[in-house]
Amino acid sequence: MLIKKIAKNNYFYLYILYGCICLIFIIAARFVNPNYYGIKCMFKALFKIPCPTCGTYRVFYHLAYLDLRNAFLSNPLIFTGIIILILLFVYSIAVFALKLPKYELVLSDTEKKYLLFIVIFFIIANWIYLIIAKI
Repeated sequence: MLIKKIAKNNYFYLYILYGCICLIFIIAARFVNPNYYGIKCMFKALFKIPCPTCGTYRVFYHLAYLDLRNAFLSNPLIFTGIIILILLFVYSIAVFALKLPKYELVLSDTEKKYLLFIVIFFIIANWIYLIIAKI
């Protein structure tokens, strides 16, 4: 794993975009109640088990009220992803606002394979948690 300084990286624009989207969803979750509109998970309705993303709205809802414990318990993987996106958003804004040097993480092919394995493992583990917890 190597962290190197770069001159130009377009990922910073994506981090800002995704961070804005997360913040908009968190703000919207404070005002929109999906139970009122009868929004249900189609995967869960068809197969009687939660999909890997079941609980995403509840994560945003609990984050809107700063209830981190229940947000994490609603869907740990989605919660972790949202927190990482928000941190990348704050970092990208700071880099642009303060004109700090940009850095990127460079992985070797072997490290990329290990990272892919770890990601797949956590997706499956999260899905098993959702099924056992009856989310």
